[in-house]
Amino acid sequence: MNRTKLFAAILYTKFIEPKSHDEDMRRREFLLNVLLLGSITLLSFLNGSVIYDKLTLGKLYVGISPFVFLGVLLTFILLYALSRLGLFIYSSYILIVIYFFSISYAAYHWGVDLPTALLSFAMLIAISSVLINTRFGLRITLVISLLIITLGSLESASVIHPIKEWKAQSLKYDDGVEYAIVLLIIMVVSWLSNRETERSLERARRSERALMAEKELLELKVEERTGQLRDLQMKRVTELHDLAEMGKSAGGFFHDLMNPLTGLVLAVEKLNDLPENKKALSSHLDQALSASRRMEKFIQAIRRRGEGRAETLSLPDELNQAVQLLEYKARKSGVKMKITIAEDIRREPAQAHWDFYKIVYNLIAYALDHATGTLSIILNYHGENVVFELTYPGAPLPELESAEQSGEESLGLLIAKNLLEKAGGALKVRRHGAVENTLEASFPQY
Repeated sequence: MNRTKLFAAILYTKFIEPKSHDEDMRRREFLLNVLLLGSITLLSFLNGSVIYDKLTLGKLYVGISPFVFLGVLLTFILLYALSRLGLFIYSSYILIVIYFFSISYAAYHWGVDLPTALLSFAMLIAISSVLINTRFGLRITLVISLLIITLGSLESASVIHPIKEWKAQSLKYDDGVEYAIVLLIIMVVSWLSNRETERSLERARRSERALMAEKELLELKVEERTGQLRDLQMKRVTELHDLAEMGKSAGGFFHDLMNPLTGLVLAVEKLNDLPENKKALSSHLDQALSASRRMEKFIQAIRRRGEGRAETLSLPDELNQAVQLLEYKARKSGVKMKITIAEDIRREPAQAHWDFYKIVYNLIAYALDHATGTLSIILNYHGENVVFELTYPGAPLPELESAEQSGEESLGLLIAKNLLEKAGGALKVRRHGAVENTLEASFPQY
């Protein structure tokens, strides 16, 4: 079986396979090669039959001359050779011209209503449309129609006198074979044309499916890359915002550092003045330790502000550090911060799954820029979520969608919203009356 397939593949490559590179040209060249090979095979058998009849009948033979038949066979072989040399377009036109004049001569000699001539004209139209194009097939049809009308008119006017004896004869076996051969050629041409067209359509469909798959993959890649760029952009904006907030709060940092540092210096100076009084010494040591602890906590808060997400977190400690770092800003704005932390809120360190510190810091900083009076800060549970609320009187809060267009003023709010959504939480804005606002951040359990 494999040898048969190999032999067929070799024959196809050697005798039929098109040499053109264009898909449409390859289809037309393939059809021409099949037609020419089929015609050469058929003519070879017929030529052998004519030569056999000539040799066996001798002078009694009255059919077509073997030399004429041989000339026709050699003509088709020449056309096939032209096609294999890459000149299949010229070969196609020559083949159509030969068919046209041969059939036209038969119509003129035996009458335009000769069945074989009419079927052959139909075959010629099919071959022209397939080998050249549909427009050329239409032109051939018009020429054939004019020829049939002209010959019919001349015959009816007795200008030409075709041989009509065939009408008086009954249908012979060879007549039926002629009709069958012509119909078979029409069928083969149509089948080959449809076969190549279906193959082209299938290739087009495969290409379309591949393009659609590539398009979907490209859209996914673009969406993924856009998300990565958006995340990277937000990360850089967050870092710049943090640096800007650090710069804005630098004066407050130094002011708050100076108070415990001054207390520490004074306590140490008094230690030198009262070395003999142990009670006073103990009191000043306590003051010095308290001041140093305050400095330590404050420095930790500053360091925490720069580091971002911690590996573990205690919600009250995170909130208190953020509030401590913003105390100077609150005093400068004339806003009093009131903190309420639920007793059952998680206080021991746990694995962190979101940037709690950055979120609450940015929300409190945003609220301090717009609040007047008292800023109420509540940390509590609501169902399975941790809820952080900021309520304050002040200018009406913007819609979160419109906040995206408001620029630097709402940048901290947008950063908090983005970090919260990435962690699976949600940020809500509520207004109470004309001047009271609430920012509510809902965190998933950790």
